[in-house]
Amino acid sequence: MIKFNFEWNGELKKIAATRSGHELWLHIDGETHRLDMRPKNKKNNSSSEIKTGEITSPMPGRILKINIQTGATVKENDVLVIMEAMKMEYTLKSNKNGTIKEVFCKVGDQVELNQKLVIVGD
Repeated sequence: MIKFNFEWNGELKKIAATRSGHELWLHIDGETHRLDMRPKNKKNNSSSEIKTGEITSPMPGRILKINIQTGATVKENDVLVIMEAMKMEYTLKSNKNGTIKEVFCKVGDQVELNQKLVIVGD
């Protein structure tokens, strides 16, 4: 994680930034923003996302809640895990429809950046 100060219109902003794969996470003025850094597909101007079903931690933090268990059926964008990082709660969602193949964390676990948390299979 990188922390720095930035002056914007004469006002000093404190920023914390971290990168996780193709995502850049910024924490500015109490708000957290996620930027997708993948190049856009020139044909249809959409992201060329590969939906692996692997859900990983976007930053170091603590697991607050797990909404699923092995064998559960989920839809894309279902909230699977809620974690706390940088004094904020983050909802980690399924990136595809499928069945929970494995859960690698439990409530209270401290997790690292890019740590595998859940596998969603077909």
